[in-house]
Amino acid sequence: MSMMPPIHGALTSEVVHPAHYNFKLPDYVSFTEGAMVEPFVIRVQAANNARIAPDDTALVLGAGPIGTMVALAALAGDCIRMIVADLAPPKLDIAVQYQGVIPVNIRDKVVEEVAQLTDNWGADIVFECSGSPHVWKTIMELPRLSGALVIFGLPVKPVAVDIADVSGTAH
Repeated sequence: MSMMPPIHGALTSEVVHPAHYNFKLPDYVSFTEGAMVEPFVIRVQAANNARIAPDDTALVLGAGPIGTMVALAALAGDCIRMIVADLAPPKLDIAVQYQGVIPVNIRDKVVEEVAQLTDNWGADIVFECSGSPHVWKTIMELPRLSGALVIFGLPVKPVAVDIADVSGTAH
């Protein structure tokens, strides 16, 4: 689901936006290419925000267009491997076609899978691209100590977050 405020679900065959949200594509840019501009910009922003270091292991939650592009940007930005987690096997099948991507079905206990893949260290960077409110139940268990959490998936309903857990001061 794409979120183009104030309209959710903009990656559909038709959507009505106010005029100031629309941009005319040049004749040489197809509608398919134009639809990928927004996820492309998001992936560049994610890579810049993450401060990727060589040999980082990153995790992307959500293997949609934005999540897959974030994974590719992180790999291009020197991540040594990318764990991509989603509920939908078809999305994971697309993501795994790229070298360096390790698919994880979220139903398979993503916290345990990430711990196993990182020798109980945790991901250096976690990119939240799913927008699922359920992610927030365990998201703080996924990055390593002092790891980065980059949020792009905005839940459509409020989520409860323990600030002490976020700051690393929870006991």
